[in-house]
Amino acid sequence: AKAVLRLKPGWVKGHARAAAAYMGLQLYSEAKEAYEKAVQLEPDDQSLQRSLDKAAALELQHAREHKHIFRKTKPGSQQQQKQDQHQGGAAAAAAEKGAKSKKKTKLSFQLEDEEDQE
Repeated sequence: AKAVLRLKPGWVKGHARAAAAYMGLQLYSEAKEAYEKAVQLEPDDQSLQRSLDKAAALELQHAREHKHIFRKTKPGSQQQQKQDQHQGGAAAAAAEKGAKSKKKTKLSFQLEDEEDQE
């Protein structure tokens, strides 16, 4: 769906499909954003509005229950740089350390060694 949206960003169905995929992955914040774009393009579509409402409600419910789903970020990505700026220099040092080692996975909230998980 992301590839389609890069080619045709104004296609409502592409945004709806991306949102449905995010819902299936329980990435409700991303789903809500995709549904919002679809509703902006088709404001009279009640089905999209209901889906947007559902995504927003699930996002809120998960936040209240502390069931946050974090996206993986690549060290050095723009999203990671924004998080590092927000979190301070320690996160930047951890991201740099994670980028140098192929055996480490950098998540948006932690850095883990694969050997420690075994």
